[in-house]
Amino acid sequence: MGRRLAAMTRFSTLRESDYGSHHFPLSSTQMLLRTPSLFSTLACFAFLASPAATAQEQGDTAEQLVADKDEEEEKEKEKAVAAAATKQLAAAEQLFANLDFDRVIPLTKEVLALGGVPRKQKLQAYLLQGMALAIVGDPIEAETPFRLLLREDIEFDLPKDTPPKILQAWRKVQAEEREIFAEQERLKLERIMGTLAIRGEDPLGAVGGRPLRFNYIIKDETGVVDVLRVRYRKMGEQDFSSLALKRDANGSWVGAVPGAWTANEDGLVVEFMLEAEGLGERVLKRKGAPEKPLQLSVTPGSTELASPPPIPLWVFMMTATAGGGVVLTTATLAGFAIYAQLDYYATVGRFPFPENTAATVDGGLLKRKAFLGQSLLTSFYVGLGLTAVSLVTIGGLALFTNFSGEEEEPAY
Repeated sequence: MGRRLAAMTRFSTLRESDYGSHHFPLSSTQMLLRTPSLFSTLACFAFLASPAATAQEQGDTAEQLVADKDEEEEKEKEKAVAAAATKQLAAAEQLFANLDFDRVIPLTKEVLALGGVPRKQKLQAYLLQGMALAIVGDPIEAETPFRLLLREDIEFDLPKDTPPKILQAWRKVQAEEREIFAEQERLKLERIMGTLAIRGEDPLGAVGGRPLRFNYIIKDETGVVDVLRVRYRKMGEQDFSSLALKRDANGSWVGAVPGAWTANEDGLVVEFMLEAEGLGERVLKRKGAPEKPLQLSVTPGSTELASPPPIPLWVFMMTATAGGGVVLTTATLAGFAIYAQLDYYATVGRFPFPENTAATVDGGLLKRKAFLGQSLLTSFYVGLGLTAVSLVTIGGLALFTNFSGEEEEPAY
């Protein structure tokens, strides 16, 4: 606690210069208004003295005050550095325009020595320093600021109308730095490519007239792969077709060549390769190669075997549910019909209740019971017919239902 309070009071130390030489006539309220840091400190002391404040809250408040003060000071420092750099660079540019190159060099060195100079101003200082050194000094000395500039921005270039003496030193450094940059990019690319791997089984048991499906997983630690393509062709063909696989919710790359393309009468061999692309459509990883592609065999088959088109699974499920409802209703009607028949026989006094033969029977009641029984029996027979139709329909749909839920995808 003592350390936190010490840190807080460090930012609120009062100096006589804060109030001027005649600060005694100021009231305490005026002093607080004119000294925000003191006001903040006193408010914090009041908070710490409150019995409702926990130790954790007190610590968090003190640390937040210190962090806010540090952040404010850092911003002020950055503004001051930027302002000083802007002023000195303006002076250096004016001296360069007046051909006073000797005085440009120390000014740019002062700018770069400030520390925390914004990137744009740093590049401007490197450029002015390099151009001045190329004119008044040894061109080799100009290489250092030019080199530092290009390592900040390899795409930077000088105008074509730049004086030849400056342009000569610049072109030399530019060629060297671009070569170094290209080599670094090549090594970086090799490292990335070394970490990539395409995993997954190639299609097996392919049948003509059916989609040729692909499913792969890419080991991509850096996340640079944007597209996984399948290049494919029939053996004997010259050009490859292209299929861009899509990434599903599980991270797998999936896709399919349409069944119409695989249809054949005598069997065929498909040649294909996989290409993982990224970093601007650059091929980062390849499985198979144009001169030695992967191969798979497709047995004879026709798309006619798949006609009519596969029926969605939800159609089959709704039909099966309706059929189940018909079967259940028919069974219920059968139960009611049997019960109505037994009740009728019991009322008439015949079998299976022969002991009731002497009972008196109401003719109207018998008529109603007979009508009810006949209606239930008729409904039961109708139900049997509907049950038979439902079973035949469900069986027919099952032959053409796409239970896998997959769809053919067009080739690209």
